[in-house]
Amino acid sequence: MSKLDLDNMEQKFHDCLETEDWARFVEMFKAATEIYIIGNGGQASTAQHAASDTTRLVDNKIIRSFDNMSYLTSVANDYGYETVFQRWIEKEIGNTSRDKVMVIGLSCSGNSPNIVDVLEWADHQGIKSALISGTKSVKLSPHINEVCMYTKYFHSSELISMLLIYEAIGECGGRCPTLVEENIRKGFDTDE
Repeated sequence: MSKLDLDNMEQKFHDCLETEDWARFVEMFKAATEIYIIGNGGQASTAQHAASDTTRLVDNKIIRSFDNMSYLTSVANDYGYETVFQRWIEKEIGNTSRDKVMVIGLSCSGNSPNIVDVLEWADHQGIKSALISGTKSVKLSPHINEVCMYTKYFHSSELISMLLIYEAIGECGGRCPTLVEENIRKGFDTDE
């Protein structure tokens, strides 16, 4: 018997897919050609994984995550940690048309100040913004789209966040190959 409480993750994932918030998220995700996905701690790793797989599996979409440690520490030192993501996105988008840009925040608590702040900033800049959260945010403006998973644990939030991104990839026509397909592509004999 596992000691890990799986927090009914499969049901929570499916519950998210039935919400109006998810439908709005998918609409924004499909419309965006340039997406910035951010998170702290474990969700930073989820963001990096989501960025690489979305860019790899979906045509016409570039998704970036924050993975420059020297930039992070220099901005945090000079301006404060709470502005790290905003300053990075601001520099990255430059003069890009804001109507094709989206910022996705990942926050287990739903209340990470630097995540909420950058979503608020993006919204004021005319950039589509959305939060994927483990618990409902009490800090986020109600007009910013939030897909809440209502999880109990950090690990549940992180794993369901990744599943939601894979679902969004599928909604855009992207498809992750099966392990058998990949082995065949690489020329390995495989017994299904």
